[in-house]
Amino acid sequence: MDFLEAQAKRMKAGKAFTAKVLSTNEGMSRLLLSVPPSINSYYATVNGRRILSKTGREYKKILSYMRVKQLSGSIGVQVVLKAKDKRRRDLDNILKALLDALGGCGLYDDDSQIDELTVIRGDKDPEHIIEVTVWERSE
Repeated sequence: MDFLEAQAKRMKAGKAFTAKVLSTNEGMSRLLLSVPPSINSYYATVNGRRILSKTGREYKKILSYMRVKQLSGSIGVQVVLKAKDKRRRDLDNILKALLDALGGCGLYDDDSQIDELTVIRGDKDPEHIIEVTVWERSE
């Protein structure tokens, strides 16, 4: 199944992932993304090994289509969760899959570059999205 088929199938199920670049320039990118799959559905265990699940691969692939400038050196990341409802959610549960996918789309080389990380619970939004700002930190 190719990317467009996977996207169409997920859209029919009401589960399409979206990724939009709000702005990108030397040293900073602002993104609007679907909330990533939970860590429980982002990875799968096959023959005793943890691998990226089908859902995880789809999320990572959607993000890979974004055109962003690669950031180098020490970076900061701010994540604002705009959930569709006021259910209790652990903010830290979105980070692993999100940071992995952002590295996979070429925004940065490795999660170890992140020296500043802020996660904020934002206002309710029916789209169930996250706003991400990533910037190069001056050292």
